[in-house]
Amino acid sequence: MNRYISAIAVILLAASLGLAQTTPPSTPAPSTNLPGWAVQLTGGYSLVAGANTNNGFFSSVAVPVWHSKNNALGVQGRGDYFSVSKPTSYFVGGGPELRGQFSKDTLLNGQVFEPFATVEFGLSKLADTTDSAGATISHPTKFAFKIGGGLDTILKGNVTWRLVEVDYIHSSIYPNNGLVVSNFAQVSTGIGIRF
Repeated sequence: MNRYISAIAVILLAASLGLAQTTPPSTPAPSTNLPGWAVQLTGGYSLVAGANTNNGFFSSVAVPVWHSKNNALGVQGRGDYFSVSKPTSYFVGGGPELRGQFSKDTLLNGQVFEPFATVEFGLSKLADTTDSAGATISHPTKFAFKIGGGLDTILKGNVTWRLVEVDYIHSSIYPNNGLVVSNFAQVSTGIGIRF
């Protein structure tokens, strides 16, 4: 009986030593989706501040142009469409977007964050209106620009969340540089997909 106990003890000791020599599995590196995508489409809700209007909606498309070897920095070509319904008006623009990427194992379980900054040039337009006599007033399309930045995070796979984007849009679609949609801050959030 003592031989069996001794044999079992030797087998357990050998097995435990073998397990001690096994390399523990490594923690997988955080996902790096920059530039692992060809197009990013984002859309969402915009809060308009400093304007006599309601809030609006935006859509955005970005295409990678360049990225650093370690994927920490990239440049995209970006185009945006932003509209409000009261008064009916829109902004269409495009330009470069500088995008970074960072992640730490100790920060939100390795969540990937992508801060970005953008400058866009384009057009803004106020839809035709009617005066008190019922005559249609046509408003010309005007030059506009947008400057801003924000923060995206990767939710899962190719789905992103624009946590926040803050932009300043300037145009002169109203006479005397009216403040309805001509000069305002836009704060946005939305969901994106990459493919």
